[in-house]
Amino acid sequence: MIKLPFNWKLSLTSIQLMSISIYFIFNFVDRGVSNIFLNLALVFCLIDYKRLYAHIEEHRILVIFIILLSFWVTCIGVYHQSPIHELDNYYRFFLLIPLLIITIKEQQLILILNICALGALGHLFWTYTAGDIGRYQGTSSNAITYANLCALLFIMCIYFYFVKKHRSLYLLLSGLVFLLILFLTQTRGPLIGIIFSFIYLIFLTRSRLLITYILIILCH
Repeated sequence: MIKLPFNWKLSLTSIQLMSISIYFIFNFVDRGVSNIFLNLALVFCLIDYKRLYAHIEEHRILVIFIILLSFWVTCIGVYHQSPIHELDNYYRFFLLIPLLIITIKEQQLILILNICALGALGHLFWTYTAGDIGRYQGTSSNAITYANLCALLFIMCIYFYFVKKHRSLYLLLSGLVFLLILFLTQTRGPLIGIIFSFIYLIFLTRSRLLITYILIILCH
């Protein structure tokens, strides 16, 4: 029997993690490149089908819910004779099921957040040097989509800093970068979600430092 010179399982797991990490990072640099790596991540997850099956069994209720949601969307689409391009967003949960196999550790996720913030700041600077940006939409074709993405990553930075107590200056600065870009999109909707998230985080942590941080943000 020929032994491979490396651990295939370990290497495949690393490739899956690397692919999804690059996907996240390039969302703030180039969406075309990010979509390529998302497809690669899905392919590498499907290759590891035995482990994928085990993860689907482990998250059976979530998978069943996603399948039922996709079926419901299909029925509604057929009833209203909706074109497929109007429904594709609702099928993304189903199409991304293979990504359940990927596990990202906290330190890895924090590193991804920091790199995403750096990429977003670089893209913002590059866009500003090209001229007046108006309502900033980043790498997205829609300012609202980019705003929601920045709001989500901002809350993640705050969560890791104040709740999980990863007291890193880079993490705090990354949160401020996402918040700045959120304001530049001139989108108000995500702010409602941020406010409710703040209320929950204050209740969860009872942190005076978090309250002070929030008051500083609100004052500006």
